[in-house]
Amino acid sequence: MADLKKIVMIDDDADIRRTTASILERTGRFRVWASVHAEEGIQLAKLHRPDLIMLDVMMPEMEGTEIATILCEDAATADVPIAFVTAIAIPMAFLASLVQNDELKQKAGAAGGHFFIQKPISPQELIQRLDEILNPVKVK
Repeated sequence: MADLKKIVMIDDDADIRRTTASILERTGRFRVWASVHAEEGIQLAKLHRPDLIMLDVMMPEMEGTEIATILCEDAATADVPIAFVTAIAIPMAFLASLVQNDELKQKAGAAGGHFFIQKPISPQELIQRLDEILNPVKVK
């Protein structure tokens, strides 16, 4: 049996956290740690060294972009892929703020090295999207 993919999820919506964690863990392929609080989520990411961090974009304590900046600047989490999960339309200004050197890259739901997952998403689509992120196809 393959190792479980570890995911840390930071989202202020309890129903989304609970439902998403349940969907993913029921597959037998994922282990999820979830937090409503930015600081706690950052500590979970440092502790568990996940394969992926899922961040809500808009949260009351700290926005997902701020959390992503902290995670990307920390040696313990800098190499962990981040997927922003959002129900809002993603404005170009938001994307541009995530891309270093003012270079906008949009490819396969990614910008500035980060991935985006649009809510709502069906369980099957979520698992497929995570598979694409965690197991990218190498082009020769």
